[in-house]
Amino acid sequence: MGGRLDRIAVFDSGMGGLDVAAAISRALPSEDIIYLGDNARVPYGTKSASVVQQYTMEAAHWLKAKGIKALVIACNTASAVMDHAKLESELNVPVLGMIEAGVSAVQIGPILLEPPKRLVVLATPGTIRSQAYQVAVKTKYPQVEITSVPCPLFVPLVEMGWERHPLTPKMVEAQLMEHRLLLEPVINRPGDEEVIYLLGCTHYPMMSQSISEGISLVDSAPFRCIDGAESAASMLRQILREKGLLRVNFADDESSSQQHHEISETRDFGARYAYFSDEPSHQAAIELALRFWQNRGGVGELSIQGMLKGV
Repeated sequence: MGGRLDRIAVFDSGMGGLDVAAAISRALPSEDIIYLGDNARVPYGTKSASVVQQYTMEAAHWLKAKGIKALVIACNTASAVMDHAKLESELNVPVLGMIEAGVSAVQIGPILLEPPKRLVVLATPGTIRSQAYQVAVKTKYPQVEITSVPCPLFVPLVEMGWERHPLTPKMVEAQLMEHRLLLEPVINRPGDEEVIYLLGCTHYPMMSQSISEGISLVDSAPFRCIDGAESAASMLRQILREKGLLRVNFADDESSSQQHHEISETRDFGARYAYFSDEPSHQAAIELALRFWQNRGGVGELSIQGMLKGV
């Protein structure tokens, strides 16, 4: 187990960021991870930018007091409204957000020889209002046509454990159909043109199967869903390597993420602690968090620490 100043912090508005924490655990299995889910105040995506900034600062300072060497803001809404450079200066640790990770996912998607012609961003209303993805993608790929669709229903579905409920794909369809006018150019594109749907909220990959099924009820042409979790883990590894902060007992090479099964046989996993701002007072809530961790391929045992104080 690492020292007090040797943990990677991952913060989200609820349980969705466990997807990013799981990706980090696979990419950096020897590192200690401390996770904070502000589920008492979820969702962030329907709140004002100033409120989200306040909540994020509170969480960041709480995590800083726990002893961390890097912070991943695994909340797209918070990532979109925070001044990362200012936060890095205040905390004196590197800070990584999900907007740059999401754009990176577009860049390094499987068999992506050139940028997609069309990109649909599914995100919370707060992230959509911020224009963060639109600006970041257009800066990198000015020729890409972007359609941004707010999906406030998805986060509550995940937090309630309905990510794979039989009715959820129909709820996804209903959410998308609320924005049919926005989606018409996408839906009516040539039948052989693939569209990328970027899941711009860390909760959304938890219900990626239901989202894909819901999209197929609206969009009959080829499409692919991507998210920024793997990109965030890769970018974090690069940041830690450049700053000399990687665990010395972890062989950080380009094939490490493919070799995590071999690593697990010869190396100890780092500690994984999860705190929540609302007491997971019944077994169902704890089981939900553990299910997300396992379903998203988390490496090592996730220890639920209960309710945090002071946030």
